[in-house]
Amino acid sequence: MQITLLIGLRGPYTPLSKAQTVVFGVLGAFLSNLFRMAFNTSLAYYWNSLAAMIIHDYFASFIALIWMVFFWWFSYSFVLEPKAETTSSVA
Repeated sequence: MQITLLIGLRGPYTPLSKAQTVVFGVLGAFLSNLFRMAFNTSLAYYWNSLAAMIIHDYFASFIALIWMVFFWWFSYSFVLEPKAETTSSVA
């Protein structure tokens, strides 16, 4: 997540929209991990631990990938705002 934030926020965006993007990314990563842990715990409780381990190993990567794709699409489409260009009128 940190590497994608460093690379993805290089453009000419306002500091407020960059901060909003960081907060959105951290909260989304937290919530997706919380969902993953709850899902694995439920799976281990209601089914068996082998299934939970297999799902944990592969489903976690899938959830992380889906979150990153959605995060950057949403950030570039709706959150990040370009800086206003200042034009000086020199006569």
